[in-house]
Amino acid sequence: MDATAGSMLKTWSFRLDMNRRGVTSQWTPLLRQTVENLIEKLKALEPAEIIDIDGDLEHSVKIVRSKTGEILCQFEMLPNAVAEGLSKS
Repeated sequence: MDATAGSMLKTWSFRLDMNRRGVTSQWTPLLRQTVENLIEKLKALEPAEIIDIDGDLEHSVKIVRSKTGEILCQFEMLPNAVAEGLSKS
């Protein structure tokens, strides 16, 4: 599956804002930091740049720049479908 950097930035910024306001269940500090890092990386890209979303929701998901193959972040799925971010700085 793929998306644009601009659409992903909008989506993840919205999710982070909802989490900060307590609309969604509280994220772990590592997941929050991973999402914050992803947002900063997405801000630096052209909005139309294609971003690949690789993996499956049972194991892990990687968010990758199509143009360069750079892994922007990776989420490892934990029991009960809770995502835990892995920092990729």
